[in-house]
Amino acid sequence: MPNCFHCKKSTGNSLETTCRLCKNIFHAACANLTRNELELLHDRNESWTCPLCLSNVRLTRSGSSSSGVSSQRNTKCDVADSSNEHIVEMLQKISAEIQEIKQGQIASSHQLAECMAKLNSQSEEIARNTSSIVKCREDIGTVSALQEELRVRVETLSTRVGQVESYSTSVAEASSSLSPAATCASEVIDRATRATNVIMYGLPEAEQPSGDFDVAKAREICGVIDPAVAVNVMTTQRLGSYKTASNASAARNRPLKVTLASVAHARTLLRKKKILSTTAFKHISIRDDRTPQQMKQLQDLRAELKRRTDMGERNLTIKYKNGNPTIVTAQPKN
Repeated sequence: MPNCFHCKKSTGNSLETTCRLCKNIFHAACANLTRNELELLHDRNESWTCPLCLSNVRLTRSGSSSSGVSSQRNTKCDVADSSNEHIVEMLQKISAEIQEIKQGQIASSHQLAECMAKLNSQSEEIARNTSSIVKCREDIGTVSALQEELRVRVETLSTRVGQVESYSTSVAEASSSLSPAATCASEVIDRATRATNVIMYGLPEAEQPSGDFDVAKAREICGVIDPAVAVNVMTTQRLGSYKTASNASAARNRPLKVTLASVAHARTLLRKKKILSTTAFKHISIRDDRTPQQMKQLQDLRAELKRRTDMGERNLTIKYKNGNPTIVTAQPKN
């Protein structure tokens, strides 16, 4: 065991400290240190300086040969000074850290202000874009409405053009089929108007006159002949007076005039009307809507056919050529 430099006794297990300059070992009591002071030095990992070494250090610093009062400084003051220096250092470090934190806060405040400015700018931009989007949607809605209106107008014009073309065709055909005596303008117009009509005979009439009932029945019959024609039935009209208690002589099932969308639909019905002979509507007959002059012409032609037949001519019949009835010789059947 080492001996205390001051009392020359063994340190043993007693409290001790070592001078940081001369490295000599001293009892705590010889060093004038209490247990708390010694533990404080150990906790801070600091060394104690003996009075002799302390005096030598001060003499070296000042260049004086006398130790004076400095050599009598007690160890407790040295420990206190060391503690104060350590506290000052810690305070300085804490102050520096606080200063760094403040600078960091200032920088963060600047960055936050920039971010807020950018956010406000973006919010304003979003608001402007939202307004633009709303306006675009309104414009799109307006354009869509105009487009739909334009589509309806185009369809209407297309229908009218088709009607005009059909009317022109019927006028041309009517004028070409007229005899020289029937070339007046009123007859041409009348035939062209009737060209889109057909007359149905034998169609039962409702107990109470009803246009909807007649339209539905006309479309049903036309659908049996050609479904494409059924959807083009425009209007219907019963011909003649309705039978009532005061008008018992009127026909019960009056002929039904059916107006179609075009001349082509009317001709389709007249060309395929024989289909009805094999259906539940076999009692229904269909013919074209003739003008009074056409009816007279056909009546005169039938009288001529009878006269020629009575005179012995055979295989004669009436056929239509370009809408004009003519007596022709039919080919005999084998």
